[in-house]
Amino acid sequence: MKKYLTFISILFIISSVLIACGNQKDTSNDKKKSATVTVTDARGEKVDIPANPKRIADISGSSEELIILGHKLVATANSDSYDYTKPAPYIKDELKDAKIVGYYMVDKVDVEAILQTQPDLIIVSKRHLKSVDQLKKIAPVIVLDEGLTKWKQRFKQIGTIFGQEKEVNDWLAKYDAKATEIGNDIKKKTGKGTVLTLLADEKNTYTFGNEGLGQIVNDDMKLPRPEGASKNTGTSQINLENISKLNPDVLIVVSSKGAQAELEKSSIWNGLKAVKNKNVYYFPNQPYFGQSFLPIGKDKLLDDLKDKMAK
Repeated sequence: MKKYLTFISILFIISSVLIACGNQKDTSNDKKKSATVTVTDARGEKVDIPANPKRIADISGSSEELIILGHKLVATANSDSYDYTKPAPYIKDELKDAKIVGYYMVDKVDVEAILQTQPDLIIVSKRHLKSVDQLKKIAPVIVLDEGLTKWKQRFKQIGTIFGQEKEVNDWLAKYDAKATEIGNDIKKKTGKGTVLTLLADEKNTYTFGNEGLGQIVNDDMKLPRPEGASKNTGTSQINLENISKLNPDVLIVVSSKGAQAELEKSSIWNGLKAVKNKNVYYFPNQPYFGQSFLPIGKDKLLDDLKDKMAK
């Protein structure tokens, strides 16, 4: 009887071990299955991507969004808008481990440079559709929307792809509150008049529309544009005569030193209300032009606007 009970006990132990091994194998299989997730990109196409990518190559211009969300970049096209071989100064520390592979506003893609970084995921914008088939041979490719005007919507799209909607919404809520607060601080200092944002080089002057600095100042900070000022996407060329017709109360100018000197020689410029009242604020074109289009840059630019205009 004892031998029989011992035999039964051994059978029970063996069965338990086999069941445990089976469960372990099932868990391992589940982990393998969950190593990838299926997402829908801006083309409406379903793409299988790593559930937790470790080596992202981004040429879409979304590197700042990915940094905010804690992702590791091995390649980026978020280069300085005046020197495509290096990152902009305000973001160089965050991108120190990423290889610069071009500029996100340029259609051409350096496929070989991206291949060298051995990415496990590649992110592009619709601007780069012609290169998708080549890039797919390296790693899965996600296509994002291109427009910088709708940067918040694109940030949310990235959050959805990576299951980080809450992190995106929290960051945007803080940004919006900060922009409104700083806008109110500036109104207290400069008054509640109109604010015109300009980009100037030695030859031409442009107004910012509803992208970049114009979007930050007039839309996010809620400082009013002059009646008749451009709300177009991007920048629009404008001459001094037409700036004079707008005659804003405050001018914010992104320019080179040479361009600033040229403006200050002009009698038309010196006759502007903002100039007479010493309500002109200059920012160097490098890095502030490119910085004004992207989220980390926008957030840092808010601080710089406050330091220069509200203190």
